Amino acid sequence: MPEFVNPKFADETKTKFKALTRLECIMQDFPKLFGKDAKVGFTRFDRWFCFTAVKNNIKDAAAKAKGKLPPECSSSAESDFYFCQ
Repeated sequence: MPEFVNPKFADETKTKFKALTRLECIMQDFPKLFGKDAKVGFTRFDRWFCFTAVKNNIKDAAAKAKGKLPPECSSSAESDFYFCQ
């Protein structure tokens, strides 16, 4: 898979990282590695049923929730876990 670095900066000056930077890849690019005759399929589930990230601190999670986005923090992951049960 092709990899890239996607740094998150603390402010507009881009002189300080918000968090550690790591190599990433985009899973949506995986089918592009196949030839024209390859058959590729997928199964789609609602997000609440199969995925909850735990990657934001409480301040960033609150800002995301205010913007109608998934908070992706520890408490929202725990809530999603219980909802799924």
